[in-house]
Order: sequence, then C-alpha cells, then structure tokens
Amino acid sequence: MRLGRIFVAGLGLVIACPAHAGDAPDPRQQAIDKAGELAAQHKAAEVLTILQPVIADLEKTVADDRSKGNLVFCASSTTEAIFYGGLAAQQKKSGIVLGSQICEALFLKAFALTDLQQGGEAIATLEELTALAPYQAHYFVELGFAYRVNGQTEKARAAYQHAIDFSALAGTGGGYRDRAAALRGIGYILTDQHDLDGAQKAYGESLKYDPDSTIAKSELKFIENARRK
Repeated sequence: MRLGRIFVAGLGLVIACPAHAGDAPDPRQQAIDKAGELAAQHKAAEVLTILQPVIADLEKTVADDRSKGNLVFCASSTTEAIFYGGLAAQQKKSGIVLGSQICEALFLKAFALTDLQQGGEAIATLEELTALAPYQAHYFVELGFAYRVNGQTEKARAAYQHAIDFSALAGTGGGYRDRAAALRGIGYILTDQHDLDGAQKAYGESLKYDPDSTIAKSELKFIENARRK
C-alpha cells in the first residue's frame, strides 16, 4: 500500500493515508516493485542499483524531518501509524509517519546485501529500518537473523525477543508467523550454547504458532538425539 501524509489534529501526528486508485503511477513505488521482482530472482546487484536513488531521496526526507525535532516512522497501515503517534506522545514529541515506501525499500536493500554476503551493511540497513518501524516484528526477526549469522549472539537474542513482544500487536502485521520465527531463532541460539532444555522449550513453543514447521520439528529431533548420546 502506498501512503502519503496527513496531519491528524489533536495528536500532533502526521500519519499515512492510502493513495487513490486513480492516482498517476508513482515512480518510486514502481522502482520498489521492480526491485522486489529482482530480489525474488536473487539479482542482488540490480536490486541495489534500482533502489539507490529511491532510498537516497527518502532518507533525505527522514533527515529533514528529524532536523526539525520530529520522531520519524514508517508504517504499512494507519493503525500502525497511530501506535507510533502514541509512542511520540510518550516522549512529548511530534511524530511523522512517511508511509510504507522507505520500509519496503530498506527491507529489499537488506535482503540484497545479505544475498551478496555483505553482513555488516545488511545489519546497518536493518538497524535503520527497525528504528523507523519499531513495532514491526518481522523486521526484528530479520535483524535477529543477521546478528546471529554475524556472531552477535546477544544482540540477536534481544532482537528476537523484541519480535516476540510485538508480534501480537494488532495492526502491525506478522502475528503468529513472526513469533514462531523468533522463537526458532532463540532455539537455535540456545542449542548452540548447549542449553538443550531452553532450546527444546523455545522450539516447542514455536510449534504452537507454526505447527507445520519442518525446521522446528527437525531441531527437536536433533535435541532428542543429542540427549541420547
């Protein structure tokens, strides 16, 4: 969903609103959609090339808004945007939600960087993304994975826990799928740390939210076999 800006009186919040079906095509959204197609084909270098001017333009908007003392977010729904308004109000600041485009673009950039095995840059991109969308569980699952494969175990566990904490928040997407993925990530970490009891608990709990997960079932069998040795 493409989103623009609208100011909601009384909230001190500029939130997203859907673009109308009759609007002229948005070149930025067209580029993001094309990047998504290329990402699915694992054409990572092309993804980065097509997204570079889009992200540069959107990041300038973020920087300009932050320079005015605003908290800046991105969201894929009006409900999520209103949550961010509450977060801004807690900090007694004005909040601005730019819409989903920068979220989508940064996520695809991180995907491409991961494909190119540029882990450090992928992490930096995901950190930027999660700062803009702090209630989006899926982005924290991806950040947790990036931390884990780059050896930053404690940061990975914290990111996974954040995903679990916000996975059930209505209007932010994800839900059970992201909670299950985060629990599997924690299970992997605990297995690697030889905490088989903790890992078994994490994988077992993940199956409550994703009962068909072959990964969780396989890892539970691995733990069972490890205990027999």
